[in-house]
Amino acid sequence: MARILCTLWLTGLIPLLIWSQKVGINTDTPVEALDVNGKIKVGNDNTPSTTGSIRFNPETKDFEGFDGSDWVPFTPDPRETFWPQPGFLGSIGSHVPFSPTDVSQGDGFGYSVDISGNLAVIGSPFHNGNTGRVHVLARSGSGFWYEEAVLTSSVPQYGDKFGYSVSISGNRLVVGAPEGNSYFGYAVVFKRQFSSWSVENTIYPTNNYHTRMGHDVDIDGDKMLISAPYGNLSGGLNHGLVWTYTYTSPSIYSLGFLYPLNPSYIGNAFGHSVSRSGDQIVVSAPFSDPGTMVNLDSVIIFKEVSANNFTRVQALNGPTYDSEFGCSVSMLNNVLVIGAKKDDGAPLDDRGKVYMYELQSTGIWGNTAIFAGRDAGGNYGQAVAASNINYIAASQYTNSLPTPSIDVIRKTGTNFNTYVNISDPMATLGNNRINDVSVSNAYFIVGIPEGISENGSPGGRVFFGKVR
Repeated sequence: MARILCTLWLTGLIPLLIWSQKVGINTDTPVEALDVNGKIKVGNDNTPSTTGSIRFNPETKDFEGFDGSDWVPFTPDPRETFWPQPGFLGSIGSHVPFSPTDVSQGDGFGYSVDISGNLAVIGSPFHNGNTGRVHVLARSGSGFWYEEAVLTSSVPQYGDKFGYSVSISGNRLVVGAPEGNSYFGYAVVFKRQFSSWSVENTIYPTNNYHTRMGHDVDIDGDKMLISAPYGNLSGGLNHGLVWTYTYTSPSIYSLGFLYPLNPSYIGNAFGHSVSRSGDQIVVSAPFSDPGTMVNLDSVIIFKEVSANNFTRVQALNGPTYDSEFGCSVSMLNNVLVIGAKKDDGAPLDDRGKVYMYELQSTGIWGNTAIFAGRDAGGNYGQAVAASNINYIAASQYTNSLPTPSIDVIRKTGTNFNTYVNISDPMATLGNNRINDVSVSNAYFIVGIPEGISENGSPGGRVFFGKVR
């Protein structure tokens, strides 16, 4: 009897659900055919696709809809919509400009940039008489970037150029001020708690020979690099050096040093650009001595074999002594990107090249691709950046060309290829210089420190983008 009643109840309920044509979850008064009062989690599986399906693609970090033949991303294709006009807020995946409302001429907003997850940091080292400041932006769940904090030095002075270099990893941020402390330089480490930032440590050179500390910085988890490319080992010559710090407890870092491959090289700017990924470290010395032409612009790779104990893995050289091979470097996992902005193939052409290296099973880095700039004087490779999805190379560093551009490079199979090239139609002669770029997964930021800001002053601007 109970089975009969249950069957009758079910057969009565099913028509009721069909007749009502509305299903509610967390609501007993559904308005639409499916009315969910709360979040919906969408994943992905290997089942056959049907028209009208929705999924989340973990590789591109994007939601997609199936149109019957292809999965179509919800994010606009950057080849179809990019660089919207100032003031256009856009939607998820839009590529929008940003500059502070109070930015003024010569601030250099965007001179240095970095992005990590939902946080981005932008240096403005020439603000307020070269005192400098740093802006931290956060990305909301809807894809919009908003200003979370404006940070200044723990010991601000005119001329410090605080924000000349920046790097962020998780909830830690390191900022370089290479002309503070009477030109000896220093760096400041900030720590984020919730959405509040505070100074964790201020780091100074270890002796008076170590000048202009903070020219470049990089932080990867609890490990940090701070360079002084015009400093000295023990006095007398500008060899350059890099400090390595490992976070051990609040405000305490263990210290190590990296030195040039050959201390006899003078003025090569060892530490001009630095990058770290895990136990691998890359340090550039992009200025050869034109009289001896000895090192052909070197990029030196180190490996940390134990705490603050390093061994040189290899030195990579550019094709000519004046190519500035290593003017920019970026490493992530087993990929290394190197910019050589004056590598031209013709006298004084300066179109530049970008070199891609991969870590081989032997532990040696091998060159697997070279990308050449398209325009004479473009200085392709002035800025490079790497993430686990995209690799970015910036072009048109000089003021001789009106339209700066960036290449987004991706690896398909065993080959690196240009995925998309993006230009900035807002640029005009005199405000088109891309100085720095950074990328984290699909999101990236481009710094144009001499660009026209949204308030109309030439104080600099940045562009945020997302590449599907």
